[in-house]
Amino acid sequence: MYYSQVDARGDEGTIFYYNPDESPDDLIFKAIQFSYELKARIELLDNDSPKSMKVGIGIHFDKVAIIPEILNDEKGTPRSVIGALQGFSINYAKRIESCSRVGKYSKIILSKKAASCLDGDPIVFTKQLSDLKGIERSEEVFEVQSVFIDKLPYDKSFHGSEEFIEKYQSHEETCDFIQEPWQKSVALSVLSTSYNDARTKSLQARYKKSISELTWLKPMEDDPILLFTRAKLCGEDEKYTQKLEYLRNLVKAYPEFIHARIKLAEACWEVSQKAEERVELVFERNIADEFLNKFNEYLSTEERKLYKQILEEQKVTSS
Repeated sequence: MYYSQVDARGDEGTIFYYNPDESPDDLIFKAIQFSYELKARIELLDNDSPKSMKVGIGIHFDKVAIIPEILNDEKGTPRSVIGALQGFSINYAKRIESCSRVGKYSKIILSKKAASCLDGDPIVFTKQLSDLKGIERSEEVFEVQSVFIDKLPYDKSFHGSEEFIEKYQSHEETCDFIQEPWQKSVALSVLSTSYNDARTKSLQARYKKSISELTWLKPMEDDPILLFTRAKLCGEDEKYTQKLEYLRNLVKAYPEFIHARIKLAEACWEVSQKAEERVELVFERNIADEFLNKFNEYLSTEERKLYKQILEEQKVTSS
């Protein structure tokens, strides 16, 4: 059993959701999932407009006061129902949303209390100090920089879902469509959902190829979830030192990213099992391999020749 309430005024809206059967982290992550899908669907509807609509969202988790109301049901029997919600938490959530105007990534802002519930989820935050209206001290708020959502869209039967999925499944369109950082999370999540739902090996291969192309779209990638996916793909190709390099850099830049820290230990073990690996050659080989196979267009003819020579020499040495 759950309770939800939606209130809209002008260009602002408030959603209150409560479910005693769900944990706080599940509720908050669902709010983030809803926020990303809402932004993506609005982007589709707004695609032909001369000026796109920027959607900012604030998420807070705390207690509220319930004001009961007595109403008669269809049989005329008096029932106690929730008539209204009141409390400081509602106003505080609105103050959190006001911080989204200066957001750099998703413009989805969480209060410190809400963000603290998501330590084990595949999400990376950027922390900032903000002045909230009516509150004397500056408050820590957390913008979602990148996130992986394992089910997007949440309900495929919902109106417009087919268009939504199709837009993000097409690699060529997706590359042109991604104009803002938050859209990378949407694209990766939609493709991964499609991969998990695929019923044939050919479909799985198609979506895996699209995931790889999105992940290796640019040589200088800064999205932590896409970099984490690069590390995962390197591991699947048994390029363990390359996987280790990506994970080390991620943990250094985002020490709170628990998933990267867990996989870092795994990568260290995988490299330790390969006695022929030498650190001074690994870095050289990784760069050569990555540019030849992923970013070949950035190399000159002479650079391609040199990188191929590096890989061939190391192949002979290891054999």
